[in-house]
Amino acid sequence: MNRAAVLSRLGDQEGAMQLLTESIASYPSLAVLYLNRGLVKELSGDLDGACADWTLARDLGAEEAREYLKECR
Repeated sequence: MNRAAVLSRLGDQEGAMQLLTESIASYPSLAVLYLNRGLVKELSGDLDGACADWTLARDLGAEEAREYLKECR
């Protein structure tokens, strides 16, 4: 997750997305991964994808996802 954050800050959204997707494959119930992948998707211009990930994060218990989901209305 830390490497994905660094890649995203450096502008490598594709690399960050790949790392987060791989992490989700290993830890599919870890809400923070969906929250972070949603942020990367938003930065990449994929608001629909971001909203889907934030919804999953919320459903897995990440209360902060509710704030991000306000962008989806």
